[in-house]
Amino acid sequence: MAYGHVPRPQGSRPGALVPRIYPLKGGVKSLVMIPFTSEGVEQEEYERLKGGGAECKGLLAPNGLVEYMREVFNEELERGVTYPQRGPMDDAEFRAYFLGYDLLAAFFVDDSGEEIPTEGKEVSLSILGCKVSELDPKSRLAGFYYIKPNYPHRSSHICNGGFVVPPNARGQGLGSVLGRTFLHYAPRAGYRASVFNLVYANNLASIRIWERLGFTKVGLLPQAGLLRKEDGSGEEEYVDAWIIHKNLLD
Repeated sequence: MAYGHVPRPQGSRPGALVPRIYPLKGGVKSLVMIPFTSEGVEQEEYERLKGGGAECKGLLAPNGLVEYMREVFNEELERGVTYPQRGPMDDAEFRAYFLGYDLLAAFFVDDSGEEIPTEGKEVSLSILGCKVSELDPKSRLAGFYYIKPNYPHRSSHICNGGFVVPPNARGQGLGSVLGRTFLHYAPRAGYRASVFNLVYANNLASIRIWERLGFTKVGLLPQAGLLRKEDGSGEEEYVDAWIIHKNLLD
């Protein structure tokens, strides 16, 4: 974000987002979304405060999970085809980029056979079967994304999101599910609209997902990214990027 760290939009507060479960195709696994914040507390304190109806600033992401996310993201930066950063990011840089506001992480859970609505439903952390810190992220993490202001102050009600699906979880249609969860969480985090600044034109899968979810291309940035060619040659080429927008109050 070009403006540095800016306050959350008016009405947004840490801890406002809660875990939810979403169905996946095939009926073998489901997806549980867990919100984290940098202002959060450890799981025991989080559950105590939530159980007592007290104000809570959210859940703190376990260090092991954050480290694995950083490794996955740095691998994505090394590919050089989706994000503008060259990387790698160290721990402080990754935390500032992904955990500065709201971080949403998706975890696989076994399908219980109970019907889950497409729009998901609220659940407790106990559905994971263990503490969040005890989860094996290499087998359980399905994806993650941040939600944060795209502009400062008077325009901070417009958010931005950055999405990552680990390589071993790709090819399962998770991008579409994560997109739907974003449409649930972003307005509840206090945002009225969303804009993605750099959706590279060669990322056709991402463009299709956002258009299916009601986003609109509002601008084209010619030669916006110097990206690696995906032919394995190591050569780079300039690629256009779309600016994509959606009113979250529709």
